[in-house]
Amino acid sequence: MMSEQTQLATANESISASLHYYQQYVWLLKKLATPKLSLTGTLFTQILSTIHECISYLRAHPEQNEAEQYIHKYEQCLSRSLTAIKAGVLADLESCRQDVLYRQSRFAAPSQEGSGRPGILSCVDNDDTFALLYGIFGVKANAIRNAFQQAFQFFATYPEYQTIVSECEQEYFSIRNQLLRPIVQATLQALCLRHQNSSCTLTRDGCTFLLRLCDDELRLYKQFFCFGF
Repeated sequence: MMSEQTQLATANESISASLHYYQQYVWLLKKLATPKLSLTGTLFTQILSTIHECISYLRAHPEQNEAEQYIHKYEQCLSRSLTAIKAGVLADLESCRQDVLYRQSRFAAPSQEGSGRPGILSCVDNDDTFALLYGIFGVKANAIRNAFQQAFQFFATYPEYQTIVSECEQEYFSIRNQLLRPIVQATLQALCLRHQNSSCTLTRDGCTFLLRLCDDELRLYKQFFCFGF
């Protein structure tokens, strides 16, 4: 009799443990519907951790009756979570772009009015230009990287996660290209005029400028997308 009771108790504990991984679905749906869910808060980390834990368990126990069905449900929760990360990242990048363009228009105005002060678009060496191109983006970098980092620790090998990161990188590069191209062109044109009688000096200053620009861009990129190390 005692042996049977022990077996029943063990079976009951096993069933309860298994049910836990099915019952989390309702909790996840509720939390994912939280208004203004912070992508860098502890709740979002818990959401990602729970999704990973449940998917891992169910994939390890495919013999359970509804394992495949619930794997699909948890994958849908993962898609919602990753979509939220993508939307938040793209919104932050667009906010940076709009902020830079707005301030550029204000800084450029004096030169257009003939005040004698160089416009913000005249040279990338301009301190105001540097602050716009790197300072504004730098403010958002930590939050974006942290959002990716949280998902990376659980889903780095998932194709959907990798796709989301790639799409955000593409948008990042597109925005940086849009903002940098006219300034780089203006800077190179200014160097050509300044050193039109000395090709050696032009080459030296041009290479120095481009190398420094590449270094600054790499440093900024790492602030956004260097995670998992």
